Amino acid sequence: MLCFVVTIGHDQSATLLQSNLISALRDERIAKAQSLWIPLMGTGTGQLPFRDSFKIIVDALESTGWFDRSDARIHIAPPPDADLNEILNISPDELIEITSGTPGGAGNILP
Repeated sequence: MLCFVVTIGHDQSATLLQSNLISALRDERIAKAQSLWIPLMGTGTGQLPFRDSFKIIVDALESTGWFDRSDARIHIAPPPDADLNEILNISPDELIEITSGTPGGAGNILP
């Protein structure tokens, strides 16, 4: 399944990403998904810093219960030109598996 999350509109990109991603993650059509590949969003025209996009995505996954699912594998994928030091400057309790690359591709798995 492919799901598009709108991050450009009348509201701020951060607000749109948060509300639209939460709606997508709560949608019953993906409730049984066992794998999610989520690129950093809102970082192009929306002008969100990579770090902000990452944090919004992590918060949305947490608030919708996806982190509580033992059967789900979640990949958050930064674009190839992302400064991973900026994105990964997070506390250990925020760490999750992060994959750089494309779905099914040979990305780099980071701690």
